[in-house]
Amino acid sequence: GPDNLPSAEKMKAERIYNAYARPGVAAAIAFALAVFYLFSGIRPSDTAFVRRATYCCGVALYMLEIYMLLMMAAIWWISGHIPMSNGPETMMFMALAALTGALCVRRNGLLRGALLLVAAMSLAVSAIGGRTPRIGALMPVLSSPLLSVHVMLVMLAYVLFVLMAVLSAVALCSKDKARQASLAVTNRVILTPAVFLLAAGIFTGAVWANCSWGRYWGWDPKETSALVMLLIYAVPLHSGMRCLSALNRPKHLHLFLLIAVLAVAFTYFGANYLLPGKHSYA
Repeated sequence: GPDNLPSAEKMKAERIYNAYARPGVAAAIAFALAVFYLFSGIRPSDTAFVRRATYCCGVALYMLEIYMLLMMAAIWWISGHIPMSNGPETMMFMALAALTGALCVRRNGLLRGALLLVAAMSLAVSAIGGRTPRIGALMPVLSSPLLSVHVMLVMLAYVLFVLMAVLSAVALCSKDKARQASLAVTNRVILTPAVFLLAAGIFTGAVWANCSWGRYWGWDPKETSALVMLLIYAVPLHSGMRCLSALNRPKHLHLFLLIAVLAVAFTYFGANYLLPGKHSYA
């Protein structure tokens, strides 16, 4: 009925959103910034040109962050729910988290560049998945507040997993042993909160599943893939064991983390789009 129609203000806002929401353009900008910061982190320079370029890129990063915040806020206001109900929205949240992280690491150009590359990849996936921009109503099964907590925790874990893969790729491409060792230390620092976030996401997802479907665990493809991913990333945390001592070597750790990110890709793309299950709507 007429009472179910959105207000004139929201319809106008959605038209504006459809006209100006360009995650593909944002992805290109984030990628360009990532390339600059990665190169400046690998080959630092203090010339006047580099200083001016760094300032301009910093301004562009702030503008990109504001743009993403406005897009997410618009979806939230128009739809009436936190924008994490489908693939493009979760990718936008992942990009926003990566951009926020990039803003917080001012003095580490390499880490900032890696985070911007994560944001660029997330925005590219969002652009591919949302070629026809639309803001739909929330499905009843997704109305639980636990959903937002569950998705936030998991997507933040994804950001850290992909970040570790990017840093590992940089380390493996570098012949500098000191840089490889330094990035291995960075990845070990990131690994613990990443595994914790994923475990917390799985736990809150189980509670949400019990509220929505009447069971905590059903061996759904997405649930099973997430569990396998958790076990894979828990392996380096036990590198003190004799059978896993090889992962104490930086090169071996980087290779493991670079391969392990395939589990993240399969959990998100494979379980969502290829395998039938209760998470197919995501």
